[in-house]
Amino acid sequence: MQETVDVLNRGQFIDMLYQLVNTMSDLKQGKIFSIDGTWGYGKTYVLEELERRLSPVVNEDTYDDKFYVFHYNCWQYDYYEEPSVAIISAMLEASENSLEHRINKVAKAGWETAKEILTEVAGEYVKNKIGVNIVEIFQSEKTGIDNQKFKFDQMFAFKKTLDETREKLKRMSEIKTVVIVVDELDRCMPEYAIKVLERLHHLFEGIPNTIVIMAVDSKQLENSVKKIFGNAVDTGRYLRKFISFNLELGVGELQSKYVERYNYYFEKFEERDAAAEELQTLATLCQIDIRNLNKLIEKLDIIHTLAFKGKMSESVLWFELMWGMIKYKISLPDKEGKYSDRSDDLYWLPEIDHATYGGLDNYLSKDIIEYLKEKKNIAMTHTRIIGMNSEEIMVSNDFNGEAWHILDQLLAHKKTLYMDPVNQTVDIDECKKFIEFAKILW
Repeated sequence: MQETVDVLNRGQFIDMLYQLVNTMSDLKQGKIFSIDGTWGYGKTYVLEELERRLSPVVNEDTYDDKFYVFHYNCWQYDYYEEPSVAIISAMLEASENSLEHRINKVAKAGWETAKEILTEVAGEYVKNKIGVNIVEIFQSEKTGIDNQKFKFDQMFAFKKTLDETREKLKRMSEIKTVVIVVDELDRCMPEYAIKVLERLHHLFEGIPNTIVIMAVDSKQLENSVKKIFGNAVDTGRYLRKFISFNLELGVGELQSKYVERYNYYFEKFEERDAAAEELQTLATLCQIDIRNLNKLIEKLDIIHTLAFKGKMSESVLWFELMWGMIKYKISLPDKEGKYSDRSDDLYWLPEIDHATYGGLDNYLSKDIIEYLKEKKNIAMTHTRIIGMNSEEIMVSNDFNGEAWHILDQLLAHKKTLYMDPVNQTVDIDECKKFIEFAKILW
């Protein structure tokens, strides 16, 4: 399996999370808490890394695994109408997978016990027809015979099954710490997401030595609560019933390892270090999350492959990265959540140092504008008068200077940036192909 590259420097956050879970385990605490971050911030990566670290931890006294680690993907299991059935199914599947990969006899025996307990739990759900009673409900409602008694019996059976499940889960937590990692809640329909929260609460709340860690987008979750219960509901108070505390996951800071992650694209250029370093700064200023950055680089790679043959200079790389990052940024809503005319052909970008286009800082931010101005000013070396009312601005003989020359020649309505032809490493007409393919594929 290919190792996942941490391009957003999540190591420190994962270290803290790992220590937190170990401390809670040592204290035999039971908690349900969340990792809170917007879609695309890398919550899944954080959870996967935490699971990877927890799984091989061995109890020094018993030589057994310290944790029972279970992964529950809400969206993957949402074909179960009843989330508690989905949760137990995911746990049972995880125990079977762990048994297959355990060599240590003590650890294997521990997981065999977990599988036996979870099999008992699953048997209770089948026996009491929890989550598999769709046909019976339909037939009962269709005939109208003893419908209230049927519903009462179903609720009674459900309550009894939950109580028995909790008792069996307590048995597991007495053997070792139970960790349930819950992912992809954001992808579920609002009704199902709320139902999952309630079932996690019903099953695990208050059980010692049992830790539930959920990946959530709090804003989206609050919207789901309002959709179900109305805008008047106190969403914070409601969610605190299910979640003890939140660990906020920010957008992250792009690290040098991203060069390794996106090597399939960067390897198409003769040089890349300086331009790649600038991407690190620009991506941070643009606050682009990892999922959208992945999509952006993939798209640039496709367009570049269509437009160019053979390895290109670093100036082309920097031109593509600036163009792509700004293109991404202007596609987002402004500070007021509105989409306005952004002139997506970017004709204003080469003139960023003196452009007066209204509202530009609403969606680019002053920091981005100042950064671009600085990069252009560094690129410009001197001005050459070529007529009464005409002048040419010469740019530096490096990757940054030529990249701004390309932007100017391809995008500006009035071209003003020039290079000495002797120092020019790319054919502008060849670069036009990139813009042409981008108009089709972007």
